Amino acid sequence: MELSEYLGEVVRIVRTNLHPVNRWVTAAALGTLLRNAYPNINWKEFGFKSLVELLNDPQLAASLKIVKTDKGALAVALTDDEGALSSTQHVETYNPLRKIIWEVFTLPSPPGRRFMNRLNGSVRIGLDAAPSPADEWVEVEKIGLAEQKRWAESFVDERADEPGFVDVVKGMIASPSWHPHQFGHELDRMSDGLMRQWNRYRTSRVSGFVKQWLSEQNLPIEWAFQTKSAFAAGAPELGMESGEAQSSPEETKKLILAALSLMSVEQLLDIPIPSRFILAALSSTKAR
Repeated sequence: MELSEYLGEVVRIVRTNLHPVNRWVTAAALGTLLRNAYPNINWKEFGFKSLVELLNDPQLAASLKIVKTDKGALAVALTDDEGALSSTQHVETYNPLRKIIWEVFTLPSPPGRRFMNRLNGSVRIGLDAAPSPADEWVEVEKIGLAEQKRWAESFVDERADEPGFVDVVKGMIASPSWHPHQFGHELDRMSDGLMRQWNRYRTSRVSGFVKQWLSEQNLPIEWAFQTKSAFAAGAPELGMESGEAQSSPEETKKLILAALSLMSVEQLLDIPIPSRFILAALSSTKAR
C-alpha cells in the first residue's frame, strides 16, 4: 500500500466513525480502528514515529484536523464538516432564568398550583386556589415530564444520524422512570460533552417556554430573566405558602434568610439593600 492510499484510508475511517453528536473520533479510538482494519500495516512503516505525527502530515490538513475533547483528550475531526453545526444550530441563548422561576416551571414538587402576581411578579406555590385578590394573580403553566421527554427526543433527532445511537438513547427516554437530570448523566457516560449539550438544549427550551408564557400573559420579561434592568427595577419577591394558612412574619423572615444563605456573594451583591441597614449591620459588628 502506498502512503497516499493509507492516508486516504485514515480519512475514510475517521469519516465513517465520527461521533454523531461531537463529530470527532478520539486519537486512541482511531489508532485501534486503523490497527483492526490493517493489522499488517502500521504508520511507522511510512516513517511516522507516532499516530499524532501521521495526523500532522500536510497531506491530511485539507481533510482532517486535530482537536481536543471536553476532557482534554486528543481527537480528530473533519476539516470541513457541515454536520458539526448540528449540535448548536437549533439552540437559542437567553439570559439566565431566576432560580425561583426555573423551579416554579420545571420542578414537580411541592404539589399544588402555582401563581405569579400580575402587579409585582411575586410567586406563590403549593396552593389549592389563587391568593386574594384572585384577579391580581395568574396561574403558572408548569412544564411536565411528558413535554421534556419530547424535547429529549428532538435533541436526539437533531443531533444523531446513526441509527444505533438513536435507538439506544431513545430507549433511555422510553423508560418509565425517565428524568431529565438523570438522562444527562446517562448521556455523559456515553460520551464527553453530551450532558453539557443536553443541559444547554433543555435550558434553551425552558427559557423559550417561559418567554412565550410571559408574552401570552402580557408580563415583563425581567420578572423571569436575570437582566440588569430587572435588578434596577427590584427583584420580584419569593413566596411559598400552603393552601391552608399564610406564614407568620417571623416564619417568612426565616424563609427569606434561608434562601439568602443559598446564594453566592456575587448574587447577594446584586440585591438592592438600603444603605441604612448596611450601616446598622456594620455598627452592630463593630460593637461585638
